Amino acid sequence: MKENEIYAVILAGGSGSRLWPLSRQNLPKQFLTLDGNASLLQTTINRLAPVIDAKNVLVVTQESHAKGEAYHALHSYTSLFEPVGRNTAPAIALAAARLMLDGSDPVMVVLPADHVIKDEITFRAHLNIAIEAAKQDKLVTFGIRPTRPDTGFGYIKTGLRTEKTGLRTEKTGLRTEKTGLRTEKTGLRTEDGGLSGETAGLRAETAGLSGEAGAGFTQSPVLSLQSSALSPQHSALSPQSCIFDVERFTEKPDLATAEQFLEEGNYFWNSGMFVWRASVILAEIEQYLPDVFEIVQDIVAESRLSDNFQQAVEKHFSDMPSVSIDYGVLEKSSRVSLIPCDIGWNDVGSWQAVHEISAKDENGNALQGNVIALDCKNSLIRAEKRLVAVIGVEDLCVIETPDAILISRNDQTQRVREVVDALQNRGASEHICHVKENRPWGNFTVLEGAQDGFKLKRIVVTTGSKLSLQSHAHRSEHWVVVSGTATVTNGDEIITVNKNQSTYIPMGTKHRLENRGKIPLNIVEIQVGEYLGEDDIQRYEDHYGR
Repeated sequence: MKENEIYAVILAGGSGSRLWPLSRQNLPKQFLTLDGNASLLQTTINRLAPVIDAKNVLVVTQESHAKGEAYHALHSYTSLFEPVGRNTAPAIALAAARLMLDGSDPVMVVLPADHVIKDEITFRAHLNIAIEAAKQDKLVTFGIRPTRPDTGFGYIKTGLRTEKTGLRTEKTGLRTEKTGLRTEKTGLRTEDGGLSGETAGLRAETAGLSGEAGAGFTQSPVLSLQSSALSPQHSALSPQSCIFDVERFTEKPDLATAEQFLEEGNYFWNSGMFVWRASVILAEIEQYLPDVFEIVQDIVAESRLSDNFQQAVEKHFSDMPSVSIDYGVLEKSSRVSLIPCDIGWNDVGSWQAVHEISAKDENGNALQGNVIALDCKNSLIRAEKRLVAVIGVEDLCVIETPDAILISRNDQTQRVREVVDALQNRGASEHICHVKENRPWGNFTVLEGAQDGFKLKRIVVTTGSKLSLQSHAHRSEHWVVVSGTATVTNGDEIITVNKNQSTYIPMGTKHRLENRGKIPLNIVEIQVGEYLGEDDIQRYEDHYGR
């Protein structure tokens, strides 16, 4: 990793509640394809080219996504797995530390995985400006020009435009002196609370960012800050640049306050997109979120001993507090700048937002799937499996999936979270998973749910793939091959099961299903037992590291 490299950090967590019933806990919206052929995650990465190469993408997500439904979506990218969700500040701190492990200090472009940007050319132009500002040790955010008094977004108030539309070096500039950020025996501790210096400038010793003596720490620096970012020479920004100092952040306001913000004109929607140097954001986190910083420090120290960063994350990350980067750092920092943007941005936070960004017919309807719409206006109607026929409705949202249907007025679709809460309180599963779930080896579809002591599934195993060697404590399984050829491990035997043949897996027996053929393997599975949950599984060997 070189000093002048730019890395994208894609935040791909989420609970999967906003676009229910299409999104689920096991398949949040960033992994959905809402329009076109690419998921929101893939579209987010694609729009970065040529500014950021795909090899310089780091995805922060949940391990359950990466080894389950989203395995193939994430497989091509470097990923960090969060054992539990802890909001954006811990995720960003973790990513910054990971990017600095080799001693470099790249610029981080932090993006949510699930936003839509229609004007990608203008976005990349703003991105280049933000990167130059970040090299001057600013914390840059993209502010979206509001088009309405929306109470669903946070707002950012800006002050004066930076002198000559560039970044001042006086008072907020960079000073290099032999105090401040430095490495000493470990890797993340900054002296005297972080990025310190005269009149909010940065003092940096050439040794870089580090920690003090402690158990498990090595003598060599872990994270070094000696980079072009710490040079007092600042590159000038384009005269056309439009960068403002940030005065304050405001959480989601009431309607009257939002109307006032729109009238005043110097308020912008908080997009949740940021650009900064890894070392700079870490130093600010140390100053304002010392608990987060200390845990990151423990992770870095332990990863140097074990040479396994992910393993250290799994051990310590759950101790993190849950806090957003906005509340924890940006609302307090004096280094925050904003670039106003008009880029066709949408956070896709509701089905109403999906309707706004979708292609529509002459009556304002966005229709997807097997849909018949007669005399309908301004409606979003989506069918995933069955025919959906709608007559004479207006401003309606209809979303059909194999196991759930949502019908709502467009302006009420944000309340879908209440439905998810109700399902959770019922102990239901329709907010957790779909009846068809993807796996690294293929997919399965529940044809008949667990009732009367049995469950019926269709299982598809792709060519050359195999399931884990596993056993179940509470159920037996009957497999019928309907196409392809199955190689089955059943206890001490390995047998071949052809089309129209079957085999039986007794309760507690080690078994495995494998497709060594040239076409997909399709089987029908009948599970019989007192408990038929997906968590009744013990794995002994697994090709996918689960």
